[in-house]
Amino acid sequence: MVAVAFLVLTALASFLRFHFMTVERSIIPSDVLPQDAFHVQVIQRLGTAHRDPMPFCIMMLSVQGFAELVEQYDPETGDEIMAFVGEVASSVLRRSDIVCRYEQGVAGLIVDADRSRAAVLAERVIAAFSKATCRCDSGFSGRLQVHLGVVSCPENGERAAGLDEQARAALDEAIGQGPDTYHLAPCETLETEKKAKQESAPDQRALVDPLTGVLRGEKLPRAMQKFLAQLRRQGHPTSVLFIDIDYLQKYNEHYGQEACDLLLQGVGHLLQDVVREDDLIARYSDSEFVILMGCPPEGGLIAAQRVAAEIKKRSFDLNGTQLKITASIGIAGSPVHGTSPRGLLEVSHTALTAAKAMGRGVCLVYDRAMHTKSGDETPAADDF
Repeated sequence: MVAVAFLVLTALASFLRFHFMTVERSIIPSDVLPQDAFHVQVIQRLGTAHRDPMPFCIMMLSVQGFAELVEQYDPETGDEIMAFVGEVASSVLRRSDIVCRYEQGVAGLIVDADRSRAAVLAERVIAAFSKATCRCDSGFSGRLQVHLGVVSCPENGERAAGLDEQARAALDEAIGQGPDTYHLAPCETLETEKKAKQESAPDQRALVDPLTGVLRGEKLPRAMQKFLAQLRRQGHPTSVLFIDIDYLQKYNEHYGQEACDLLLQGVGHLLQDVVREDDLIARYSDSEFVILMGCPPEGGLIAAQRVAAEIKKRSFDLNGTQLKITASIGIAGSPVHGTSPRGLLEVSHTALTAAKAMGRGVCLVYDRAMHTKSGDETPAADDF
């Protein structure tokens, strides 16, 4: 009984080592197949509705003679070997990189690096295996010989299915070259992938507000969902800045629609100038904008104050007349104030309402007491 219990515990430990190593990087439901889980990770790397993906590499790593080892020893040996593969690969990659079991004897690696570093990283992974000894409870002990198939995004394309297919082909090439080798897929399919993406992608004009140059309001929920998911996967908080131009209707009444268009266009361009390239900007309604950025609410408040100050000091020329405006901003953060796009927009708008009640150019972080003061109901728990 003691021996059986010991074997069960060691098998469980080897599984948990690999499982926790993967879960630290991204939470995937337990009933999802390993290949599907890996594809989800790749898709999450492929950018948002309004910006291209950041460069990354995919590496398919296979263990030579894996099936023979499992047959010679026992199925638990396969789990222990894959746990060992995960540990060694993770030891030479950054914490933000992904290591997933892909199939029996094959692991998938997603590395935040451009193509220029792919060869160096592949050699580093192979070198790590050459120095490590795998010891299994079944009795197997020895050095694992591995093969790596490598592709890079965007050079090898920007579609998950195409990248996966090329990574598998590159792995087959590496296997044909012998143990402890890698093969970096050539870039010959890049133009084909770009053409396919252009044909299948929606018209860019349908995504961008033509007046302000930022994302259309109706496209915000989906883009926001992707933005939140990406930062959540990386373990980063998110701040939502809900911005309203103070008394825009007064400018419309006094100067006409031309003035409103001028101010909205100017604010849209200003926001693109003063926030980071990675931040998400959208026009929410006639006089309102939304910004998402990867920082906690405290950092969001600092950014909001900077944005409000830039708007206040900027002059907008209307046929020789210099127009000056202010903007009020409400701030909410994920996960502290909510996790869903609808919930975060709702509470950041509540903070905006409280800010506008205090005057012009005010920035406030959301607080639940704001609902009591305004007479509004607290958002439903499902939105948090």
